[in-house]
Amino acid sequence: MDDIAGIRTYAERVIRTIKEEEVYLADYFDYWDAYHQIGHFIEDVYQTKRIHSALDYLTPAEFEVAYWARQGSLAPPALFDQVPACVETVLRTSPPEPHQLQVPP
Repeated sequence: MDDIAGIRTYAERVIRTIKEEEVYLADYFDYWDAYHQIGHFIEDVYQTKRIHSALDYLTPAEFEVAYWARQGSLAPPALFDQVPACVETVLRTSPPEPHQLQVPP
């Protein structure tokens, strides 16, 4: 149970960071503009430029390189060899069209 609580806490913190450092500061034209700008923030800023105290003040990209270097490998094993089929399907699926999203009342 503690592992699940830790994962939830981490996920909530990541979402809060994305909201505070990207979403609340940006104006989006539409769903696709938001999708691309938030994706850019995660891939370009959060992963490669923003340092994280939990990662000993490294970026996630630097931390991953250091991790695999300690493991004696330059790169991780293939991503899709490690994930369950249901996750693989989600990762390979395009985002939903705006008309497919359910907006809460």
